[in-house]
Amino acid sequence: MNRLKISLILNIINVVFVAFATFSMVTGFYFMGDDVSLQLEGFSAFQFFTFDSNLLLGIVLVAFIVYEILILKKKMDKVPHILYLLKYVSTIAVSLTMLTVIIFLSPQADNYFILFKNSNLFFHLICPLMALIAFGFFEKDNDIKFKDTVYGIVPTFLYGIYYTTNVLVHIEGGRVAPKYDWYGFAQGGTIGMILSVIIMLGATYLISVLVYLLNKKVLNKK
Repeated sequence: MNRLKISLILNIINVVFVAFATFSMVTGFYFMGDDVSLQLEGFSAFQFFTFDSNLLLGIVLVAFIVYEILILKKKMDKVPHILYLLKYVSTIAVSLTMLTVIIFLSPQADNYFILFKNSNLFFHLICPLMALIAFGFFEKDNDIKFKDTVYGIVPTFLYGIYYTTNVLVHIEGGRVAPKYDWYGFAQGGTIGMILSVIIMLGATYLISVLVYLLNKKVLNKK
């Protein structure tokens, strides 16, 4: 089986997972017990980068799958560069989600695995891993250059503007209530918030570079 077919299979499965997790979170469907964290129902779910990044991935995957099918049917030669770039950017976004949960958020929780239950099992782990595997090992026919790695920080930058603005408008007495600072980035004060923004943007770019290098390293071997 060639890389294109494997990529198509992985992407189709991932779309199903994103759709199921999105439905579960929005409707409040809990299939692993009701002990949940960082999970809201309805439109409130959009406040989480987790939800937004995976939704972006799902939308991009649908378009990507259409082009892969057209290529297999010999109706097109390749996936357009802009779509490959969007696939790359969305993969970076969900990878940041996964690593933030594993390294920063889960260790602070009373139960490390509470952030890997119900829809978050897919959003925080399965979907990001599948996106990384698909792009890193099987989607090689792209024209992404090293200069394009800067685009990987765009979703994080835009979300950072929203998150920071939300925190600033809810500061009272020099502090902000946790419900307006759901990731806890501002609980250390203004300096802590600034450091968090710098660290998140830096981490995002590092992930962007590493995913780019993984893709190109595997390509060169094949």
